[in-house]
Amino acid sequence: ETPSNRMEGEDPSPQMEAGGEVELGGAEKTVHEAFESFVVEAKEVKELLSTLAEAPEGNVRINNILDKYQEQSQLLDPHLEEMVTKLMGIVRSAGAGSLHDNKAALRRASSVLYTVTKVRGFKTVVKFMPHEVQDLEPCLDLLDAQDPADHETWETRYALLLWLSILVMVPFSLSTIDSMLCTEPGGGEGLVERIERVGKACLSDPGRTRDGAAYLLSRLLTRPDMEEDTLVGFLQWSDATLRSTSNTFLPTGIYSTLANVFKYGQRQSLLDKVPLALSILSRDRDE
Repeated sequence: ETPSNRMEGEDPSPQMEAGGEVELGGAEKTVHEAFESFVVEAKEVKELLSTLAEAPEGNVRINNILDKYQEQSQLLDPHLEEMVTKLMGIVRSAGAGSLHDNKAALRRASSVLYTVTKVRGFKTVVKFMPHEVQDLEPCLDLLDAQDPADHETWETRYALLLWLSILVMVPFSLSTIDSMLCTEPGGGEGLVERIERVGKACLSDPGRTRDGAAYLLSRLLTRPDMEEDTLVGFLQWSDATLRSTSNTFLPTGIYSTLANVFKYGQRQSLLDKVPLALSILSRDRDE
């Protein structure tokens, strides 16, 4: 077919067929397969990811490539799972202390993870993060070891908060995997208390870390076994904190958490929490 005998106004781009298939030069490919060939730097990105744990500036090049796809982010989908799997492999190894420079490798991997979430959206990316039960406490330990005052490592905290938000959704009681309860029953800080503390500490951050903390806390607090005592306790803490805090960013973090709680929680379980939540919001408005 030549341009002269093509109907006027006809779109020369690949044609979408019923069932999500694209016609390319007479051959039918799925949209997923068609998109795969559109990321021309895919091979380079995969090679850079393979050496990212040791390459000091590898994350910079990967981030520059990924940024180009912000307006057509779905083109990354065929490569997304492999990319996230490799990045999380570095995060896991850094947490286990098995890399030459664990802190630097963790920062590079977290930098790329943040860029992937920025380009494709964090809800799409977290689905590919590992969610094995045995990762929960190591992830929390790694996050707990971060310095919230260190503004150079905010991408690391953000990536770990997102990972932990998936890990806390295990389909059984968190008390059954709490090593503190197994070794020192009734003593020390439990798993849920640690997650709450770390999440609350990040709510006062001015950037994406605050969003990650709000998402993590909302996922924790809307678990069926957390919707009574733990959620009520958080609402009471929110009320008291909003009355006394002088931190400019903390109220935004608290309100974001509350919004997410009522977005992801079960309606029937949240009905009796509405009066307390409304009192928090109305009190702040009255002031």
